[in-house]
Amino acid sequence: MVNFSRPFGETGSQRWYWCEQWWRHNEAVTALTALWYAWEHARLETTGMLGWLRELHYHLGVICSTDGPFRECKQADGDRPAGHTGDRFADVVPAPADWWNWWADDQ
Repeated sequence: MVNFSRPFGETGSQRWYWCEQWWRHNEAVTALTALWYAWEHARLETTGMLGWLRELHYHLGVICSTDGPFRECKQADGDRPAGHTGDRFADVVPAPADWWNWWADDQ
């Protein structure tokens, strides 16, 4: 198995965040699933790996960034266990039921 090493949770320069419960973050699961599907496609092409690596580096930069889905999760450190903070969602007001038919008025 190939791994890409990053300095997750290093003191003084926390740039990369990871959560050992990554599967509980919807954004991360969506991006990682898309990367997996792209991998399956890319591995069948002679030069597919180059494009896939660009996608990997982009998405890892987003997922593990200081404002990514793992930003409030903490790596284990000595006696301190890892900490998971679940996804937070913005409050929304549902659109009125008839709003979804807006395009029908134009026809």
